[in-house]
Amino acid sequence: MQAFQSCLMDCSLEDIGYMGDPFTWKRGRIRERLDRAVADGNWLMLNPGAKLQHLGFIKSDHRPILLDTEYQVIPPPPRSGPRRFEAAWLKENEFRQEVRKAWDNALSTSDDGVLGRLGRMHEALHAWDSQILRKPKRRLRKAQRELEKAMSGPMTDENEATAKEMANLIELLLEQDEVYWAQRSRANWMHQGDRNTSFFHNFASARRKKNTISKLKDDNGIWVEDMNNATFLQQVLDTYCANSGQLATSGEIKWSRPEGAVVKLNVDASFHDDGKTGAIGAVLRNARGEFIAASAMFLSNVDSAVMAEAIALKEGLQMAIQLGCNRLQAESDCMEIVDAFNEKDAWCSAQTAIFAECIDKMTSIGNVSVGHVPREANQVAHLLAQNSYASQITCNWVDEPPSFLLDKLLHDVIL
Repeated sequence: MQAFQSCLMDCSLEDIGYMGDPFTWKRGRIRERLDRAVADGNWLMLNPGAKLQHLGFIKSDHRPILLDTEYQVIPPPPRSGPRRFEAAWLKENEFRQEVRKAWDNALSTSDDGVLGRLGRMHEALHAWDSQILRKPKRRLRKAQRELEKAMSGPMTDENEATAKEMANLIELLLEQDEVYWAQRSRANWMHQGDRNTSFFHNFASARRKKNTISKLKDDNGIWVEDMNNATFLQQVLDTYCANSGQLATSGEIKWSRPEGAVVKLNVDASFHDDGKTGAIGAVLRNARGEFIAASAMFLSNVDSAVMAEAIALKEGLQMAIQLGCNRLQAESDCMEIVDAFNEKDAWCSAQTAIFAECIDKMTSIGNVSVGHVPREANQVAHLLAQNSYASQITCNWVDEPPSFLLDKLLHDVIL
């Protein structure tokens, strides 16, 4: 401690003070101020309005601290938006009960068909949202005040219980806020647990901007700017489809549910030739479109895109075996993989071992089909692979999907 104080003196640094509760750390009944901000005279002259705020405890034993160099809050102007299904509702324990109640009320007050009743149920859910859940910021601030009151009060069992309850509620509200903005931004690389809310705010505000391709280079290295050149555009499309192993499609295409007791497995892979790295994603869903399980794996050494796709199928089949599936419909957007398994004579030597493992796993399951789908109908598995490659992680989920998948899962079932 003496050495630390000597360092502060040698560097002419001083404690800039704080606002709020004096203690920044707790352990049981012990509280201390461990976290500080220090600055020299020049910095303080450049930032005369700087304030260090001690924020409320949540779950960590350290209180978060915020250094605000201007100490002013400019609230964003209020604005209205479209009324839509909110993915954050799924986090509420009462959601299923509210859906049943809203549907029953719609049935008893209307005879104008399913669409009319759905509209009334939609209005009822938003009324529930306004009365009980909104405003989420207000609920969050109230929970934070209650937590701070319990943490700053006498160390009683009642205050300990209140602090724990409020900490759990704050965690839930923060997660709902994350889902709310992810649903609007449609950002596809959000990791479970990340709360980079300002990023999603900015991303959501930029959704209406269009990415425009103004020119393309042909096979001769010449830039073509005439986008009305149908022959050239068809050549670009054919080249892309040939290299990606996917079929060109048009119109609204989406994931379809399996029938009866069949479980659907969707797999996809991401491959980067420069580093021989990749990632795979696999997801299982039932006939109602409900999430069963998912797997994502980063591949540090893989030879080709087809090899990565084969590994994705193998891992998906293994996941199905572990969960006891006996009727499986597997789908991939890689035509080469689908043809290889259906014809069984198109295997290259490098892939033979993986394909053989897949055949063994299919035999263990019993009833398995392998079919091709376009990328548009394989978005959940595609997002799993993308996310795994970006974060270089391997992870499995059962029963509860990661938050970054919610938008795609809902799109497949609802839209």
